[in-house]
Amino acid sequence: AYPEVPKGHGEVDWPDEKRVKKAPQPSSGKRETTGEGKKEAENDEGGKRKVDEGLRTYRSPDLTPFEQLLCAVLLSKPISHTLGLRSIRTVLSPPYSFGTPKALDEAGNEGRREALWEARTQHKEKTAEQLGSLVEGVRKLTGTDDEDRAIQLAALLEHAKAANGHREAVDTVRDNITQNIKGVGPTGADIFLRQVQRHKGWECVFPFADHRALDVAARLGLLTDSKDEEAGAKRLASLVGQDRTKFVALLDILIGLDLEKKTDQVVK
Repeated sequence: AYPEVPKGHGEVDWPDEKRVKKAPQPSSGKRETTGEGKKEAENDEGGKRKVDEGLRTYRSPDLTPFEQLLCAVLLSKPISHTLGLRSIRTVLSPPYSFGTPKALDEAGNEGRREALWEARTQHKEKTAEQLGSLVEGVRKLTGTDDEDRAIQLAALLEHAKAANGHREAVDTVRDNITQNIKGVGPTGADIFLRQVQRHKGWECVFPFADHRALDVAARLGLLTDSKDEEAGAKRLASLVGQDRTKFVALLDILIGLDLEKKTDQVVK
């Protein structure tokens, strides 16, 4: 579900010998890091970032709804899953810590680009612009400059709760995201829904499972039919006693098997 994220350059890992990086631009939004941020940004002799308590990843249990949406944006890009995970880790962790609309906005396009360059990912220019559009879209959804409401995606949740039943709540969230967040399509919306349903208050979209997770579940014999998403999600939820945290973990495992191309191995 959560493969190790190696250091690398695009789709190819760095060679063992030391390699000198070139700065993307002189005015790339660099900031001075002090205190804990500086400590966590320090590198050891091998060039690897030291793991500290400030490190945030896709599997961090305390990600906010806004951070989950940011993760969905990065994971829905046309790059490998590993690159997506590495981008998330870099963007959310010190010295960048772009986990709020304010931080992401104040970084500017060059600051966002620097973080993505540091993550050694692909499509950095376009992704930096899309992260800026994410802030605009979230504020449009929120309707105010209230940072707390933006972080919790409060307005989106209110729309979902006002829907008539589970299916309509899911469709409401999906439609609001795809219509208001530039560059986010159904895949990104589904990634967000998979994760946000474990958050307090988001019970209205539980249980949600997309066709990709359901297809793997069917191949493993957990389901007899993967075509009905709502029925399939309810069946999987029953297997974990309606526990939302365990349900999301199960979905992560199913998706991970598919992404790592290990489903056939598990079936055998």
